[in-house]
Amino acid sequence: MFRKPKAKKKLGFRATSIFEYLHIDTTFLPTLASGVQKIAMVKDNFSKAPLHFIRVDASQNINSNFIKQLLQQTFDKYKLYDRSHAIQIVSDGGSENKGEVLQWVDSIKAPPCVKKITAKTDLFPQSNSMIEGSFHLFKHNFLKGELLYDADTCDKKLNEFTEHCLHRYFGELHGLTPQQILDGEMPDKHKFKLQIQNAKTERLQTNKTFNGCTLPNC
Repeated sequence: MFRKPKAKKKLGFRATSIFEYLHIDTTFLPTLASGVQKIAMVKDNFSKAPLHFIRVDASQNINSNFIKQLLQQTFDKYKLYDRSHAIQIVSDGGSENKGEVLQWVDSIKAPPCVKKITAKTDLFPQSNSMIEGSFHLFKHNFLKGELLYDADTCDKKLNEFTEHCLHRYFGELHGLTPQQILDGEMPDKHKFKLQIQNAKTERLQTNKTFNGCTLPNC
């Protein structure tokens, strides 16, 4: 019976080096005692590492200063002002990603050229799904629908989630974790090539001698 071949899975956008593209996004999380909390996070495209997050009470008068603080803390934490290559900050087109955020980007006088770009535009046709997927993972897989008690519990869970993500293994990283990439290691797609070849040879030899088979081409 004829079966229509499955379409190849489209590969998402991949940076060529660490801190080349930083994704930022926000989400809301309800708590039992502290009301709704607003969370913003920065994620590195190349290493898939969640770099930093910031949380505030959603009832506060929140503007773009919220995102500016997140980026400032991230740049300080990872010494990004000392980077020599360009840094692209990718976000959706929300109002919280404009105003003071754009003013802060324009004020940077450090060596790297820092640009703020918006997803699904001519400058960046791809979506911001990399970090959107992280929020989905946090809410549905990590918390499993659990309603957190208060803001402190929210911070604790976010820190646990960050550590969890930093030590996960991703196929695109070829046996490395995001933390190892942050520590300076580079993915090598040929890293396990020799082990795979040896395993294939051993498996063929085992199959030939299976169940007492003695024929040379068995």
